[in-house]
Amino acid sequence: MGKGGWVKHMRDGGHNLLLEDQKAYLLLALISFRAKRIDDEYEFRTAHLKINQAYIGDYELIGLTRGEYRSAQKKLTEYGIAVFKPTNKGTIATLISTHVMDINSDQNLTSVKPTNLSMKIAELQPSKNQLEPKQKPLTRKEEAKRITTATQSAEALYQCLISCIDLTNDEKQGLMQYSEDRVILALEWVASATIQTTIIQTLHWHCRQAIPPKPALSKGSQQQREAWQFNAFLKEQGYHDLHELNQEAIPKNYCHVILGLGKTTITLEQTIQSLVNDFTEAKKEILKRK
Repeated sequence: MGKGGWVKHMRDGGHNLLLEDQKAYLLLALISFRAKRIDDEYEFRTAHLKINQAYIGDYELIGLTRGEYRSAQKKLTEYGIAVFKPTNKGTIATLISTHVMDINSDQNLTSVKPTNLSMKIAELQPSKNQLEPKQKPLTRKEEAKRITTATQSAEALYQCLISCIDLTNDEKQGLMQYSEDRVILALEWVASATIQTTIIQTLHWHCRQAIPPKPALSKGSQQQREAWQFNAFLKEQGYHDLHELNQEAIPKNYCHVILGLGKTTITLEQTIQSLVNDFTEAKKEILKRK
C-alpha cells in the first residue's frame, strides 16, 4: 500500500471490463489503490500482506451491496484478474494481472488478456466495413506445431481436470491457480452439490474458501444439506457440543448456530439463499473468535 504513486488504467482491458461489469471494475479499482506495491517490512498495516495484495471487505465504500460485492469477486476471479482468500483478519485480494490496471509493483505480473471477457470476442470480429480476411490453409509444419502445443497444454493440466468434460480448456487453465488438492476437493463437492450459478463459478468459490465445504453428509432437502455441511464445519472448529445438538436438530428442520452475541437457533424452513447467508455470517463469527 504505497503512499502517493500512481495506478495505471489500461485503455484496452479497462474499457472492456468497464463495459462488461461496472461493479467488478469498481472493486478492482479499490483493490489497486490499496494493494501493497513494495516490500516494506516497517509498514504495520500491510505486515501480513505480500506484494500485490490488499485487505477488502468494506464494499459499502464503493456503493455495492453484499451480493454485488460477491458477484464482483467471482467475475474478477473468472477473468483472471484477481483472486480472493478469506482469513480471520478479513478478505485478502491478490492482483494477478496488469491487463486492466497496473499498480507498478516490485513484483511483475502477467499482462495477458483475461480469457473470459466477452469483449475479446467483439475485438476479433471484423467491422461492417472491413472484409473478413481469408484464412490460409496450414502447412504440415504448422499443423504439427498446433497439435504439439495442444498436447503440451493438456499435459500441463492437473490429472483431475483432464477428463472433466463439463469445463472448457480455458476454464481448466483458470483453476490451475489453486493447488491440485483444492481442485480435487472442489470437484468432489460440486458432484454432490446443487449448483446455483455455473459449475466454473462454483468451483472457484469452493477453492477460495478458508475451510472448503465437504460433500453432503446425508440426504434430505437442499436446506438440510446446507445445514449438514455447516455442522461439519462446527465439528472441525471444535464446537463439539453444538455439533451433537445439531445431529438431532437438523432432521427436525432447525439448526443451532453462533451469531452475534452467542448461540441462537434458526429454522431450515426458509429460502435457500437466506439460509446460506445465515450460515456464511455464522462461519465468519466463528472464525473471528479464533
